[in-house]
Amino acid sequence: MGFKQGAYAKVWSVEPGESGKFTKARISISRKNQEGVYEQEFADFLTLIGEANAKARKSLKVGDVIKLGGTDVTTRYNKETKKQFTNFLVFSYEPADFDTPKPQSNEATEPEAVEATPEPAEPTDLPF
Repeated sequence: MGFKQGAYAKVWSVEPGESGKFTKARISISRKNQEGVYEQEFADFLTLIGEANAKARKSLKVGDVIKLGGTDVTTRYNKETKKQFTNFLVFSYEPADFDTPKPQSNEATEPEAVEATPEPAEPTDLPF
C-alpha cells in the first residue's frame, strides 16, 4: 500500500515542533507478502500539519496505529549541496479502528466464553 491516503501506519516516535505549527512522527507501513510474512513498504518521518498536528499534540503516542487521511509529498533540490529533500505531509488521520467491540460502560465486564478464535477484521495487510 505504501504512503498514501487510507494506508495504516504504526507510529514509532512523536516529536512536537517547538513553534506548535507541526509535529514530526516516524512511522512504518508494511504489507503481507505471498508467503504471509510482513514486509516493510515505507518508513520515514512525516510532518503532521493543520488538523493532524492539533490531534497529534493532544493524543498521538508511540505504538499507535493510524489510518492516514489527506497526504502530500513535496521535494526540494539544493543546488549548492546537490541534494534533494523529500517531505511527507499529513493533513489528517484517524486512529485505526478494526471493529473491535468496546464495552458500553466503564464497568469491568466478564469476558464471554469463546469456542474458536474469530478471523481478524479487515484490513488484513497490516504491518503488526
